Amino acid sequence: MELLQFLWEIVLGVVQLLWVMWPITVLLIVMGLVKGGVYLYKMRRYAKAGITDVDTLNGKEFEQYLEVLFKKLGYQVQRTPYQGDYGADLVLRQGDEKMVVQAKRYTRRVGVKAVQEAVASKQYYHCDKAMVVTNNRFSRQAQTLAKANQVELWDRDALVSRLISSKESSSFQFASSTDALPAKQVALLPTPNILTAPTCVKCGKQVSAQVHNYCMSHADIFNNSTYCYDHQKEIRRLQAVR
Repeated sequence: MELLQFLWEIVLGVVQLLWVMWPITVLLIVMGLVKGGVYLYKMRRYAKAGITDVDTLNGKEFEQYLEVLFKKLGYQVQRTPYQGDYGADLVLRQGDEKMVVQAKRYTRRVGVKAVQEAVASKQYYHCDKAMVVTNNRFSRQAQTLAKANQVELWDRDALVSRLISSKESSSFQFASSTDALPAKQVALLPTPNILTAPTCVKCGKQVSAQVHNYCMSHADIFNNSTYCYDHQKEIRRLQAVR
């Protein structure tokens, strides 16, 4: 009888504890769902973001944005701790290759320190390559040091190019999925905007075929991207400064 009474007291204690704790448990579950929903919303927003959207992000958001971008480009992505990352914000894997990425969302040119951090993190994470990505430009000293240490640099133009590439690959995947459809159904599918209405990668303004072809014929300047007339002038002005 004493054993049964003891067990009964344990059961009552557990029930009382659950009764007291259930509001906290429900609150934690709701908070978890809200946090997960916010995260998914951010990921979808980053997947659609353009370079002007990137300029509004803070440092941590820029890392999250690059995580989405690299995944769309076919990499396996691991984010390092936001604090104490030893100079690397992302670790990428593709096949047997492993690479560290230093992300710099700057309003000014990126200097040699970012390259030094990338070189150090490459050794720490035992990677084959190192990269620095920015929404801005690199100083000449940073470019020289990167070349000497075989660090890949993605400046604003390179980032825009990869962004377009990720979106175009999505369009091509959409097109390839129509192979099994009858010809009449394929004809009724919408044509991706990139084929019918070229737009400026900076402002989204539609441009004529002549403007688009001009950018494509000057790939060394516009990095295989389409810009409106005003942004063409801006890029040429920046090229002259560099």
